[in-house]
Amino acid sequence: MSLRQSVSVVVVVLSLFSTLHAVPIYLKKKIFDPEKMNREAARVNALSVQESKTKNFLVQFEDKITDGLKQDLTQKNIEVLAYIPENTLILRLSAGTNELVKSFKNISWIEPYHFTYKISENITPVSIFDEDEAIDISIRVFNDVERDKVISFLNEKGEVLLAVFEKTIIVQLHKKNIYQLASLDEVEWLERYYPPRLHHVDIGIQNEDNPPLPDEGDYSKLTGFESGSKILNLEGSYRLGLNGRAQIIAVADTGISQGKLDNTLHFDLEGQILKGYSVGLFGKTWEDFIGHGTHVAGSLVGNGAISGGKIQGVAYGARLVAQSLITGFNNMLPPANIQSTFEKAYNDGARIHSNSWGVPFSNGAYENYSASIDAFMWGHMDFLPVFAVGNDGGDLDKNGVIDEDSLSSPSVSKNCLAVGASENVVYEGGIQKKWGKLLGGDEKWSQLPISEDGVSDNADGIAAFSSRGPTQDGRIKPDVVTPGTNILSLRSSHPDASALWGAFDAHYVWGGGTSMSTPIAAGTAALVRQHYQDIENLDYVSSALVKATLMNGAFDMYPGQFGDIEKKEIPYNRPNIHEGWGRLDVDNTLLSHFLYWDEKKGIGLNEEKVYKIKVSDVKKSLKITLAYTDYPSSSSAFKNLVNDIDLEVADAKGKIFYPNGGTTADRLNNIETVDILKPTVSEYLVKIKGFNIPNGKNGKQPFALVASGGISISDKKKIKVGPF
Repeated sequence: MSLRQSVSVVVVVLSLFSTLHAVPIYLKKKIFDPEKMNREAARVNALSVQESKTKNFLVQFEDKITDGLKQDLTQKNIEVLAYIPENTLILRLSAGTNELVKSFKNISWIEPYHFTYKISENITPVSIFDEDEAIDISIRVFNDVERDKVISFLNEKGEVLLAVFEKTIIVQLHKKNIYQLASLDEVEWLERYYPPRLHHVDIGIQNEDNPPLPDEGDYSKLTGFESGSKILNLEGSYRLGLNGRAQIIAVADTGISQGKLDNTLHFDLEGQILKGYSVGLFGKTWEDFIGHGTHVAGSLVGNGAISGGKIQGVAYGARLVAQSLITGFNNMLPPANIQSTFEKAYNDGARIHSNSWGVPFSNGAYENYSASIDAFMWGHMDFLPVFAVGNDGGDLDKNGVIDEDSLSSPSVSKNCLAVGASENVVYEGGIQKKWGKLLGGDEKWSQLPISEDGVSDNADGIAAFSSRGPTQDGRIKPDVVTPGTNILSLRSSHPDASALWGAFDAHYVWGGGTSMSTPIAAGTAALVRQHYQDIENLDYVSSALVKATLMNGAFDMYPGQFGDIEKKEIPYNRPNIHEGWGRLDVDNTLLSHFLYWDEKKGIGLNEEKVYKIKVSDVKKSLKITLAYTDYPSSSSAFKNLVNDIDLEVADAKGKIFYPNGGTTADRLNNIETVDILKPTVSEYLVKIKGFNIPNGKNGKQPFALVASGGISISDKKKIKVGPF
C-alpha cells in the first residue's frame, strides 16, 4: 500500500473521531475504553490495520447495527461473522480496509481481530517449559462450513480430536500450537475444555454405621415436605388439575433403575417413562448404577405409588424421556454436542429439559456450552432447558457470608432457567448436622451464623453450598431457587447404586444439591406450560412465557434465614445473585389476577408497545416481568446481551419504575421485573421499548410479558395495547 493510501485512511478515521461519542467494545480479552480511542490512537490504529495479516476485523459503527447495514455489507462481499457489544461487528474483508472505510462513512473504529483476542484467560501462556504439554481445548469457529479447515490444521499437527460438531471442535492440543491455531481466520474463540460433573453434594453420610433399613419404611410419619415440593405452594395448582398431564419432560442424567421398562423399574415410575436411551459417548444402556438419575426422575414425575402419595414428583402427571449420560467407559460425561441431545429430546416431544450437571472452574463465564444452548433455544423458542447452577458456594474469606462468583457453566446461558438450592424443611432423616460439621465444612462454612445453621431447618434459607452469581459480565443468576437439601426421592434398583445422603428404605433415598433443586424447578415449569395449554387454550407456549410466569411469581426470600442482621444472608430484595428472582411459588401467579402476552412477532428497533393495566386491589404487590429468548452471544464477547429491549412502568402521576431494582434501564439482563410493593388504585402504563436489536428475527425480538397482583381482569380480552 502506498504512503498516500495510508494517509487517506488515517484522515478518514481521524475525521470520524472528531465528532464521535464513542462507546466501549466489550471483548473478554480487551475492553476498549472510548476515552482512549482518540486521534493519536486512531492514527496508529489505522496504519496497523493496513499492515495486518488477518482478514478479520473488529469494526465499530457510530449507530446501532441493523439488518439494513448487514445487508449492505453482504452486497459488498463483506462477510459478517459476529456481533460484539457495543455496535461492533467482526467482519471478514476481501477488498481491504481502505475500501470499507470509504464505503461506510459511519465507522467509528477499526481494529484487526488479533489472535490474542481469541484465547481465554483459562489457557495459561505458553512457555518453553510446557510447550509440549497437551491440554483439552474447545474451539469455536465462525461457522460450520469453515470447520474442516481447522480440522485439517489439527490433523497436520498430529493433534487428537475428541469431538466435532456444528461450530465446535474439542481437541487434545499441544500448547506450542495454540498461537498458530488462534491465528487462523476461521477460529473465533479458544478455551480450556473441562468435562462436566453432577451437581450432587458429597458432604458425608450421617448414619453410615446404622444397621440396614427395612424394605419399607414407616410412610405414616412422612409429612410430604420430604419431597421438597410442598414448600413451593402448589396445592391450588393441583386442585385446578395442573399435574403435568400431556407434558413431556426430558432429563439428561445417569439413567433410571436398570434401564428397562419392566418389573425392575421403580413402581413410582410405572407408566411414567415414555422412552429411555443413551446419549453418552459409546453408551449402550440407560441403567442407573449411580442412583442420581433415578432420584432426579422421581422428583420430576414420580407418582408416589409406594408411599401412598407422600413422596411425589412435582409433575406427577407428566411423562419422561430419560437420556443417560453414562459413557461406554462407565463414567458420566455429557456430550460436548449439547444441541444434539436437545434435538433428540425435542423430536421426542419434550419441551422441558432437566439438567443436574455443569462444568467446574467456569466461575460465571459465558463459554461455548452456554453459546450452544442459547443458539438452540433461539431456533426452538418453545424449548426450555433447566440447569443447576452448581454446588461451589462457600465462605472462603471467612466473613460469615457465602462468597459471590461461583456459578457453573452452562447455567450461565442467558436463555436457560438456572436453578439454585434453598433449604428444605426436614428435621429427621438424611443429613442433620450443622453446616460447619459437614465434610469440608471446616474450610467452607466455618463462620457464624452459617456454621451453626442446620441443613434443612428453614424454608427461607439458601443452601450454603448453592453457587452464587453474578455471571462474569454482571448478569443476575441464578434465576430462581427451589429446595435442594434432604430431598427424599426414588432409589435405583441397580445393585451398585449409591444411597446418596442415606437410605430411607429399599425404595427411597435422601439426596442434596442443586441437582435435586433442578428437577423440582423443571417439573414446576411443566405445570405452567400445562396451564397455558389447558386453561388458556394456547397452541404455542414460548419458553419466555414459561420463564416470565415462574420468575414473576417467585417468593422474595430477603433477608434470608438469619434475619435483618448486619451481614444478611440475602443483602437486598429480589432479584439478586443469591436467590435470583426468588423461591418458586406458582400459585402466587396462576391463582392470582394475572395477565400475560406472548408476543411472537416481537418488537423492532426504536419501536414501543404500551399496555394499560388497571389495579383495583392495593393489598397485593404489583409484579410485572418481561422475558425474552436472546440471540446467542459470541464466546469472545465480555458483555453477552445481544438484543436489548426494555421494560418501563409508569403510574398515573407519571412516576417511572425501572426494572430489577435499578434507577435506569437494564443493559445486561434479558429478564426484567418491576415490583411495586405498594401500588395505588390507578391505571399503570407498561412500556416495552426496542433499544438495540442487532440480531433479530426479521429485525424484531419476540418477548413475553406477565403481570400479577391486584389487577382488574374483568375486561381481560379488551386490554389495550399501544403505542398511544
